[in-house]
Amino acid sequence: CVVNDKLYVSGGYDERETANGMLCLESGDEGKRWVLKAPLLERRSQHVMEALDNQIYVLGGCRQEHNSDRIVDVKSCETFNTVTNQWTFLLNLDTPITYCLPVKVDNYIICIGGCSYETGKTIQKCTVLSIKDRSTRSVPLKFPYRKRYRSFYCIRAVIRKKIFR
Repeated sequence: CVVNDKLYVSGGYDERETANGMLCLESGDEGKRWVLKAPLLERRSQHVMEALDNQIYVLGGCRQEHNSDRIVDVKSCETFNTVTNQWTFLLNLDTPITYCLPVKVDNYIICIGGCSYETGKTIQKCTVLSIKDRSTRSVPLKFPYRKRYRSFYCIRAVIRKKIFR
């Protein structure tokens, strides 16, 4: 995600385990370079990452359990202050959020669909994170042709504060 013309990348997988690193692509007199930032509070991959003001919000994802091939859902949300270089736990999610697309509208981050690694099922809900209230709520997704459409990697657009997918 991008904050103040800087690209931030977090988590992922580093060939051995799920990562908790945070990198920032910064521009300086000597050109662009990757700078290591404070690590995530919880290791995660395939998560949602969205910015609002100088804060980066990281929601959900999955991780491989230590010394195991088992992959589990990560249901936490944490926030990164780009000025102080500090992570803060925000809340736990009721619904897994993996492989979904976020939409930022006003003080809300809306996560459309996705899947649960633990169950292998798609999530037929929108999870709405209220930044102001520091809370979430889930809204069911309704597709006109339920057997044909799923909410896995939906394409989204926001036009005049309405979400289209």
